[in-house]
Amino acid sequence: MITLDELRGFRTYARGLGAYLSSTLCEAEARARIVRSLAEREQSFLALLEGGVYANPRNPYRRLLAHARIELGDVARLIANDGLETTLSRLHDAGIWLSLAEVKGKEPVRRTGLEFQIAANDLHNPLARRHFEATTGGSRSAGTSFWVDLDDVLHAAAYAVIARAEFGLTRAEGALWFPAPPGVAGMRRALWWSKAGTTLRRWFAQTVPRWRPGEMKRAAFVRWTVLASRRAGRPCPLPSTFRRRRPRGSRAGSRIASAKGIPQCSSDRRAPDSAPAPPRPKRASI
Repeated sequence: MITLDELRGFRTYARGLGAYLSSTLCEAEARARIVRSLAEREQSFLALLEGGVYANPRNPYRRLLAHARIELGDVARLIANDGLETTLSRLHDAGIWLSLAEVKGKEPVRRTGLEFQIAANDLHNPLARRHFEATTGGSRSAGTSFWVDLDDVLHAAAYAVIARAEFGLTRAEGALWFPAPPGVAGMRRALWWSKAGTTLRRWFAQTVPRWRPGEMKRAAFVRWTVLASRRAGRPCPLPSTFRRRRPRGSRAGSRIASAKGIPQCSSDRRAPDSAPAPPRPKRASI
């Protein structure tokens, strides 16, 4: 079922996507955008604190700042006197930070004299324009939903343009190998490479939203984006799944080799006199 909030977001996205794709981002414009954003980052940080944290009663950072008795004016004075990096370090020392487990709600936020649980939408940024909804990867959980702002995609596109130029790939064509919605990775890259003017030939994805219950909103969103990109002259390919095909005759060749007594090579076999493989290091859980 489509909610009213989702319909408003799709309307905003449909309007904003045309403006976003109306022009490409050249290298000079990308560099100017990055230089400008770096020069304004202290003001941007204070604006985010004022409108996204102190003005939002549900924001966990506001509760931490209130517990530490730090007001917006205190942060502004710290930045003016010591700069943004030193200010961030002092805020961290004062307990203004969140672990990944706390953000995901797997464990409560605990500071001396304070304990609370983060809910699903407590960290949503009210300053971001709701262009489209996505979810985090969710490799260890169901994933967390959030709204994506096309201005943020444009900012990332500027870095993509610079990276492409530095590697001498300005005229190269490309392909994507990232998940389709509800994951955000593939759509973000499709949009920023389209903005950069890079021709994308294929988009390989693990799963593709279909016209079936539970996926129709995602399927409509993907196809609308593809159609809009084609109308703008910067076509984005539809995502498609990729299946590995076993080379023809590989099983027959294996049976023939076994019948003739030819040793088989396999990645999980070792010679009897070889030393055992060292234990694989455990992957850190973050």
